[in-house]
Amino acid sequence: MRAGIRNLKAEDTAGLLGFNTAVHVASSLTADRGSLIRAVGTLRPTGGTTMMHAALHKAGELLKTTDAKRKHIVLLSDGNSTGERSGFLDLAKQLAAARIGITTIAIGDADKALLSEIAAAGSGRSVFVQNVQELPAVLTETVRETQRYIVQETFRPGLAIPEAPIVEGIDSPPMLHGYVATAEKESAQVFIRSHRDEPILAGWHFGLGKSIAWTSDVKPAWAREWISWHHFGRFWGQVVNWTLPPDDANADFELTLSSRSGKGEAVIDTQRPSQTSYRLHIARPDASHERVAMQQLTPTRYAGNFQVAESGAYLVTAQREKDNAKQTETLSFAYPAEYAAFGVNAQLLKRLGHYNPSASQISQRSGEPVETRASLVQALLIAAGILFVVEMILRRFSIASGYFAELWAKPRGSADKHAPETLTRLTEKKATVIPATPVPPTRPIVPSRGVDTPMEPGSSAAMERLLDAKRKARSVS
Repeated sequence: MRAGIRNLKAEDTAGLLGFNTAVHVASSLTADRGSLIRAVGTLRPTGGTTMMHAALHKAGELLKTTDAKRKHIVLLSDGNSTGERSGFLDLAKQLAAARIGITTIAIGDADKALLSEIAAAGSGRSVFVQNVQELPAVLTETVRETQRYIVQETFRPGLAIPEAPIVEGIDSPPMLHGYVATAEKESAQVFIRSHRDEPILAGWHFGLGKSIAWTSDVKPAWAREWISWHHFGRFWGQVVNWTLPPDDANADFELTLSSRSGKGEAVIDTQRPSQTSYRLHIARPDASHERVAMQQLTPTRYAGNFQVAESGAYLVTAQREKDNAKQTETLSFAYPAEYAAFGVNAQLLKRLGHYNPSASQISQRSGEPVETRASLVQALLIAAGILFVVEMILRRFSIASGYFAELWAKPRGSADKHAPETLTRLTEKKATVIPATPVPPTRPIVPSRGVDTPMEPGSSAAMERLLDAKRKARSVS
């Protein structure tokens, strides 16, 4: 027992309980190793171990009062106690739910099965000591294990910062079967966490470089799924690249951008502690600008955020006020922020059932008809122009119709010259039967005033010539 206490670290606290037919608090939780060693001297192996259930309950109550990151109970007993087996297991599960582990050390004629089940339910391990002389070494190793905070459970780790370059392209990491529980530093950045919200992968600046902490292993014991994972090489390549110095070797601070819940987040990590201030200058996709003051979180870390209202590229420049040193990074959003994360409403899809529409249903119009006005000026102007051209063409053909009629009559006239001989004889007979009768001269009509007006001598001669022309024409026909 004393060997285990001597291996406690200065920051560790421990308590000591003894039980037989009752439970005795030999020492409350303390970091004073001398006080704990003196408390061990007050314990006597007498009276049996019938109150083991009450002792476990009391130890759990003591540990619940402390805010330690890791809590563990080391139970040294033969396991021969009163009480139902189910009561021990239920208590161990309750303690495990409160993040209190249990390691059992069976000694003597022990109920190894019960002690093993208690350790398994309490997320711990069970050890059987056959020889009492082995007990100091076993206790020392047990204390060291509790200091290493080994968690041997199967779980799927989660990404704390999915957009970080060190875990880029990794959506769902494989299962792990164990890790060493730790607490992150104030200046550390946790990239992967366990199911208990403890760091699995963390990084931080150390001097002019960077450091990485991986709390699991890369062997089949805890990481057998990781070894066969298709992203295994890519993941460790990105881890190594993260530790390398930036392209600008002269820069002594680094700007990292990320997005969360519709906001852009900027983090500045410096290589050495400083009290200087930094400012962000954001150039938005719509050409607007914004200035944001950075808040100092730790001596080497600054943080600030800005609104992201639309998709596009945000050019972010971090400037140190002391010497105007600058770092520029780009944060791009291909889609609006509300589309960044979405899920499937499986319950709604199940209620809708299977729907297989026909082609007519797909093309069927729905909703109210919408009336719109369209200008017909252009169409009417085109129609008027076409009608104007047609009218001009028709008019041109009507003017030339007389000419076409004459062309049509010429062949008919020539046909008349070749009329049948019978028709010619009839025409000549008619001319002989009806001789040309001279037309008496026409007396001109003069106004009746009771006095006859004599005819001028030249007018009768003209009349005669007209009548002669008429008779000649008639004789020809």
